[in-house]
Parts: sequence; structure tokens; C-alpha cells
Amino acid sequence: MHKQLYFLLFLGVQAGFLAAAQPRLVSTTPQVTEILFDVGLGPAVVAAPHGWNSPQVARTLDHQKIPSIGDFSSINFEALLKARPTLAVLDSQVEQADLETSLRSFQIPSLTLNFRTPETLARSLETLSLRAGVTSVSARRIECLRLLKGTPETRPFSFIVVTAWDPLVVYGRLTFLSHLLEAQGGRNMVESAILFPQLSREWLWLHKPDRIYSVDMFQKRDDSIALDVDLYSRISFALIRDLKRLGFRLPETCRE
Repeated sequence: MHKQLYFLLFLGVQAGFLAAAQPRLVSTTPQVTEILFDVGLGPAVVAAPHGWNSPQVARTLDHQKIPSIGDFSSINFEALLKARPTLAVLDSQVEQADLETSLRSFQIPSLTLNFRTPETLARSLETLSLRAGVTSVSARRIECLRLLKGTPETRPFSFIVVTAWDPLVVYGRLTFLSHLLEAQGGRNMVESAILFPQLSREWLWLHKPDRIYSVDMFQKRDDSIALDVDLYSRISFALIRDLKRLGFRLPETCRE
């Protein structure tokens, strides 16, 4: 019964490929959804996860009645098929090997947004524009990502970003946020290649970074700069704009 149902859905997907004059994008994580809306591809999104989105994106999904494909950690593949996508947009920061296998078995094209650095994200968006056959991807957003590395502060500073105080867990140098802060003249004192390594309290006492940023929603400390947990829990242009609030200079294309 399930095989017959999936076969019928598969035929519907293939018909969608032939009939679609415009791309039909399925987002597979909240930050992919936010980026797609940020760069002007919101009208092309035909399905997305409905959990863990920013309040603005959540309202848009509800208002436009965009179907849900469940939670991003356990995507409802049947719901994804019903959306008849021409392209599934994946997330480099999430393990999606099983999803990629399922997409290939139904001949659904996919593309992964690379969230490692602003530059890799810019290149991914350019590829998305070509793969989706659209010219509506915002050139200003891509320019913003490319210009970020050229606006450092005059005075360098060392930093760490704490995501949990007990135990002490921090952002490694390979995270997107670390790259953003280093582009502003900072130096992440955590040399680990692990994305979110755990450190000892003694390490913090010995290294004494100039600035401690905190994204811990459960514990606040007077010696740290608190960052909005909801905003900094996903990569978005709203996060980039918030750097101005922290005292950094931003290119004009990043201020909108």
C-alpha cells in the first residue's frame, strides 16, 4: 500500500517538474527557510519545516499557508513529495545523508547551502540562482556577504562565544559566527576544529579573552556580552545586521 502511494506521489512530482514555469523550492531547515526569504525566494518556497523558525518567518509560513514537512530533524518525506518540488534546499550544518538518498531515489534535485563562512554562503546562493533558473536572488545580499571581510575594526580584539556555561561549551573557529567576528578584527581564542568544543573553567581563567559573548539562554553573567538566543540560534541576515548593535561597522548592503 505504501509503495503504491509513494509511486503515485512520484508521478505527481514528475508532472510537477514538467508543468512548473517557476521553481518550487522545499526548504529542509529553519535557517535555510530564513535565507530563502531573505534573498527574495520566499514566493518559490512550497514547503518547509514549521518548527524553530524566527517569529517573522513563522508568521509568513502561516499567512501564506505554506505546507509543513514536519520538524527538520525528522522530515515527513511524504509531505515533501506532495509539495512537488523542483529543488530541495539542504543545510550543510545538518546531517541529511538519508534525506539525500531518498531525494535521489525519486529523482528530486537538491542543493546544499554551505553555511561555513559568509563567502561559502555567497557562492551557494549564486549556485542556487543558476540551479533554480531564477534571477531574483538578491545581488545586494550576496554583495553583503562578500564585503563583510573588508570591514574590520581598527583595534584587534580576542574573543570567545559561549553557548553554555555549565558545562562550558563554546563556538569553535570553524563556525559562521566566529568567521563573522573575525572579519570584524576579532580573534577566536578557541583553536579547536570542533564546531562546539567543551572547555574547562581553568582554560577561561588562563586565557582571559578581551570579550566574552554569551548565547546561553539559561545563565547570564556580568562579565559577558549577552546575545539574543533566538536571533543567534540560526544564520540569517538579521544576525548580520545585529553586529551593528554590537558596535561593528557594516557595509551599506548589510544594513537593510
